[in-house]
Amino acid sequence: MLNPFTPAASIAVSVTATSAATALPTLRGNQVMVSAPAGNVIAFIAFGTASTTVVIPTTQQNGCPVLPGTVQVFTVPPASTHVSVIGTVASTLYFTAGDGE
Repeated sequence: MLNPFTPAASIAVSVTATSAATALPTLRGNQVMVSAPAGNVIAFIAFGTASTTVVIPTTQQNGCPVLPGTVQVFTVPPASTHVSVIGTVASTLYFTAGDGE
């Protein structure tokens, strides 16, 4: 059965060439929808705590790519309170807490 995504709070996160962790919006359920505007470049994200870092991978590393012009829904791992982001060019990602697919 289809379980549509039900959004709650959103935040905008600036992406720079330096990894930075930002507190996630208050979760409603355990999903977060990540939206990347079409003009963005590839960014990488990793869920964790305030000390979590992510790197632009050159070998196997932590982090998941978020492609420009895409919307992806992730299940946030237990005990994760922050998302760390990095990219090669300044841009913005939008994180919306919610529940569903």
